[in-house]
Amino acid sequence: MDKTPTLSDLEYFISVVSEGSLTGASKRLRVQQSTLTMAIQRLETITGASLLVRARTGVQPTQAGRIFLEKSKVLLEQWYDVSNELSGKKKTMRTRLSLGCHQTTGLYALRKFLPHFLNSNPEIEITVQHDYASNIIENVLSYRLDFGLAVNPVQHQEMEIVPLYKTYLALWGSDLSTKLNKGVLFYDPQMYGIELIMAQLNKRGPKFDRYLTVSSLDTIASLVISGAGYALLPADTACSLGQSSLKLIWEPKIPELIVSLLFRKDVQHSRAANLFTQAAKTELGKLLPGKKYKDQV
Repeated sequence: MDKTPTLSDLEYFISVVSEGSLTGASKRLRVQQSTLTMAIQRLETITGASLLVRARTGVQPTQAGRIFLEKSKVLLEQWYDVSNELSGKKKTMRTRLSLGCHQTTGLYALRKFLPHFLNSNPEIEITVQHDYASNIIENVLSYRLDFGLAVNPVQHQEMEIVPLYKTYLALWGSDLSTKLNKGVLFYDPQMYGIELIMAQLNKRGPKFDRYLTVSSLDTIASLVISGAGYALLPADTACSLGQSSLKLIWEPKIPELIVSLLFRKDVQHSRAANLFTQAAKTELGKLLPGKKYKDQV
């Protein structure tokens, strides 16, 4: 058997991983599933490694599969460059990248750079998954996500961490909060840094009679705007969800929160990945911390 993979087999493999299933890739490419199965088998024979593993929701790349995926993207990009230069015709390889972030981080950060990025790079598709930071980091390290956005991530030897912008936790209210429910405080117990700010709040902050937990920051913001009480929220979340309705009430003395871009060091070297990383660094790096958030919403 020829030990050199065909371009079609590489494209089939990339599509199967991007779709997460043979069925999805078959529909997208308009080829039989058996064609995709044989392509994967040929690649596994050539590489001598298992590239895909079945999961509950479809298929996922093995560690070897993730590395092979990244190298395949780079190889195909180089081929398109050669083809374009020789033929004079512009051909592009459609690439799909996956990003994980907390829902409210995405609400604030993604609209700052994705519109321009997608317009400038029509061949790149982005899938976004919402989750807590701990799960996002785990999924990036296990190759299930290409990129992640997380607050103050713990250093890991296999993960690249690119600081993007700063935010902070604070107490927020609205005009209706002071009239209807002065003694009610909403917060998300899973929010990063919540233990530290609660300790300071109990010592030197405003006092509350009722502490209510809600796992959705956008729901919390909506409740505060409607006068249900006050809330502990990150500044970027408050400014995105509250616009001018949420008022900064009290700011504790705790370290700033740094939102960073995460990806594995051994992958993400394709042109699409580099473009995405640079766009995030350039656009989100412009965001300023502190009370200037109001001017950037």
